[in-house]
This record gives sequence, C-alpha cells and structure tokens, in this order.
Amino acid sequence: MSSVTADVLSWLEAREPRPPAELLAHMRRVVEEQTAADTPRGDITTILAEAALRAFAVAVEHCDDRAAATDLLAADALLTYAMEAAAGTGGDAAAAIARVYGGTRLIELIPEHT
Repeated sequence: MSSVTADVLSWLEAREPRPPAELLAHMRRVVEEQTAADTPRGDITTILAEAALRAFAVAVEHCDDRAAATDLLAADALLTYAMEAAAGTGGDAAAAIARVYGGTRLIELIPEHT
C-alpha cells in the first residue's frame, strides 16, 4: 500500500461520526482497488472522488443485484467525503470537485447515456 493510499484511509477512519463498520470496510476496499488500479495522484479529494466513480460504475454494472446497493452507498459516501475534504481547503476547491465529479460525470457512467 502506498503512503498516499494510507493517508486517504487514515483520513477516512478519522471521520466523525464513523460510518457503519461494513460501509467503512467497503469504502476502504474501493479506495485500495482504485489506488492499485491507477497510480495514486492528486490529493485526498481527488482520490476519494475517483474511488466514488469506481464504486458507482460497479453499482451501475450490477444494478440487478441487491449487493450493488453497498456499492451505491459507498459511492455516495465517498463522493460526500470528497466534497467534505474539498470544502476543508476552501470554496473554490469544493466548487471544482462539484463541477468535475457532479451529475454529468455520473450520468456518463450509465451505459444508455454514453
């Protein structure tokens, strides 16, 4: 595990109130998969947002399976945390994350919209 991945996971673990254990474990797995698949670059905000997109893509791909609900919850939580991290650095960063990772980007991950 890279130090960037460890930093992101530590940041996630420090959130209060803590997410439910099963959801946190799933988010950890998604972040680890994302950073293993793509050389971690950027800050915590970007890594969390990219992991959110990864989880959302899995949820869309498996939308007929009830287990996809966990991926959808993880995507929502990771994108929310990305916004929280961005907001912590200032309004401009939060606005940038909303533009890059907002609804348009999510819609692009739905097959019939590509």
